[in-house]
This record gives sequence, structure tokens and C-alpha cells, in this order.
Amino acid sequence: MLLAVLAVHNFVQLVAARPGPDRAVDFRPLYLGASIVLDGDNPYNDRLLKQTWLDTARREGFTGLSLPGLPNTPLVYPPWALPLFVPFAALPWLAAVPVWYTLVAALLLSTVLLLAGLVPGAPRIVAACDLLALALGFKAIDWAALVGQPLFLCLALGAASWALSTGGRDVPAGIALGMAAFKIHLALPFVLLALVRRAPRTLVVGALTVAGLGGIFVGLCDNPASAVASLTDNLTGRREATYDPQAEGYPLSHKLVWRTSLTALAELFAPGAWRHEIAINALLLAAVVPFWVVAFA
Repeated sequence: MLLAVLAVHNFVQLVAARPGPDRAVDFRPLYLGASIVLDGDNPYNDRLLKQTWLDTARREGFTGLSLPGLPNTPLVYPPWALPLFVPFAALPWLAAVPVWYTLVAALLLSTVLLLAGLVPGAPRIVAACDLLALALGFKAIDWAALVGQPLFLCLALGAASWALSTGGRDVPAGIALGMAAFKIHLALPFVLLALVRRAPRTLVVGALTVAGLGGIFVGLCDNPASAVASLTDNLTGRREATYDPQAEGYPLSHKLVWRTSLTALAELFAPGAWRHEIAINALLLAAVVPFWVVAFA
């Protein structure tokens, strides 16, 4: 009952916040990056990203929205992500945003229904209601919906891969898994699941899908090497901005997102720990893996 109350409360808060063109800050870099790469330019060039946004605002006649890019919202998705968002670049920004928000709602429902179908021994409608309440009850979900987070696309594709693999359809499962890999850390559990289920065809097709999307990016971008170098700069700049001692709320500057990060917790006790982010996360993985091994054994 408490979970249902939290879910309804968060949903009402989300609707009251009125998601719109000025809120979709997480969708915006991908939209702009897709537009830039269609012109053959470097979508990870932060200056070009900002200029493209200013040109878009001038062309469509809106003002007052914050600039994309560093320090807060640079384009940090891998190159194989951009081909997935090229269709949105065909739309004006003010038209693409409502389409994207509608898709976010549909993707959340699709994920819930797909996962509900995988729950053994429970009516699908009961499992779906429970999962939807669980999703909306967590504050991070309504915040992610408000800013137009692409995680909903990743989760829907990952859940589709799981459902298809369970039905023995390894090739479409692999295609869905490869498309989900545009958000690497969220797709990783679905990759591990395919490993546990001993579905090599799914993994191979997933890898080929990623390679195919990467090939499309290389074909569109005039200088892929420069784009990769700019992506590295964006990742470095993003991490530095996140853990900047001068940032508001340091060391938990980004509230709900970074409070779930082990690196942010380490930064709380040891300023500068974020520079050892890989080692910190590797230690966590080393601590968790034995429990997985025992369970699967």
C-alpha cells in the first residue's frame, strides 16, 4: 500500500512539473548529436554542440533555455548510440520533444509488461501492477522521465532481449541486446543474463549489431578519430564537473543520480577519490561476484 501511495505521489509530481522542451535536457545532447553527425561533423565537439543548439533556438523561435554540453550535459554516449536517434533529428526540436516523452511513457509500460510476462506463478496483470508501482515508487524514475532520460529505451530493449531469448528467438534477442548497448552500464546485466542462459547466438548477434551501428556512425562522420578524442574529453570534463569542490552540494552535486554512485560515496569520505573510479567499482564487483557464483552454482 505504501509503495502504491509513493507511486501515485511521484506520478502526480511528474505531471505537475510539466515535462516539455525546457526539461528534456538528457534527450537534447543525443538529438543535437544526431543532427550534427548527419551533416558529417563531430557530434562530440562541445562548442559545435552549443552552436547547433543556438542555431536551433533561433530557427524555431524560442529563447530562455540553458545551453547543452559541458559542464552539466555533454554528449557522452558511445558512437553507436547516435544512429538510433537519427530519426528524431528529422523533426524540429519543439516537435521531437513531445514525441520523445510519449515514447518514454510507452517504453516504461512496455518494459513492465515484458518483465511481468517473465514472472513465474503470478497473473501477468498482478505482476505488471506490482512492477509499475515499484518503478514509479522510486524517485529516480520520475526524475529520469522528467529530463527525458534515454534509459527507458535501453531498459525496454533489454527486457525485449530477455523475453525473446526465453522464447528461443536468439537472433532478434541479439539485435535488441545490441541496440540496448548504447547505454553500456544498463545493458550489462542483460549481457550477463545471456551468458548465464548460455545464449551465445544472442551475444554474437548483439556484438554484430553494435558493430553495425558503429559502422553507420563511421560512415556518417567525416573524422571518426577526432570524434572519439572529443568524447574522451567530454567524459573527463563531466567527471571533473561532477566532483568539483566548488559545485553546489559537493560531493553529492547531482542529487538523486550521483547519490547512488559508489564513487560519490567514496568522495564523501576522501576528497579526490573519484580519480580512482575504475578501481573503486572493480572492488565492488570483486565483493559481489562470489555471491553470484554461489547462487548460480
